Amino acid sequence: MTCCAYYDKNNNCVETYLQHIYCMNLVWDKIKKYYMKNLARVLGKNVDVDRLMRIAFLAHDAGKLLQAYLNKRGSFQYRHEIVGAYVNKELTKAINNDYVSNVIATAVLLHHEGIILSAYAGKYNERIIPLSTIKKVIEISDFTYICNDLMQDPYYEKVKKYYTDEINLMDSIMRKIDKNRVYDTIKDIISFTIVEGLKFRNKVASVLHLLSVVDSVSATLDRGNNEEDAGTQISRLALNGAELIKGVKCK
Repeated sequence: MTCCAYYDKNNNCVETYLQHIYCMNLVWDKIKKYYMKNLARVLGKNVDVDRLMRIAFLAHDAGKLLQAYLNKRGSFQYRHEIVGAYVNKELTKAINNDYVSNVIATAVLLHHEGIILSAYAGKYNERIIPLSTIKKVIEISDFTYICNDLMQDPYYEKVKKYYTDEINLMDSIMRKIDKNRVYDTIKDIISFTIVEGLKFRNKVASVLHLLSVVDSVSATLDRGNNEEDAGTQISRLALNGAELIKGVKCK
């Protein structure tokens, strides 16, 4: 099956996985100069923030490559961000300290925060999402990896210039994904967030803003002519001048 980032209402693939990642990298190339100094201050001067952001782009939608994303059945809604945060943690833990790795992974976990809260917390009148709910979502979801060959994605040759071995490594992680390990990783990320407190959350917010802008703008550029809901308020504001994005051609 095609490695897909976005399906239409008939489950036809509108945008391949690496097509979306390629577009995100192009958008990031346009705006990163305005944010690199701030990110270095937030994450640390010795941190390769550009590489970390690009890895976050690559992994943030990894959960869309599982059968559960197509199914979306049951009393609990599957959320691909859970898997994305896990994969991001796996990709970054070897190249940075645990603190920075958790900042990026938490941002990935929250990059559709409004949807997560409405699907989980709102349903049960919770102010937060309990770990028991996340555990249940993972347990009932089909984690079959349905991406036959990520390296055969038509955009692989275009996007690989932004990465070293991360695309191959992500593919390997997804092929042997383990539900218990996913849950334990998410539990550790959430526990870390609670223990570290407000200063840590402010760092997450800095990364989350950029991830949300780049993700939303890329989706609009790639899907805008195909689906009415391709755009978001974030992307409309960004493309109308809130962010200095001009001339990005993803296709």
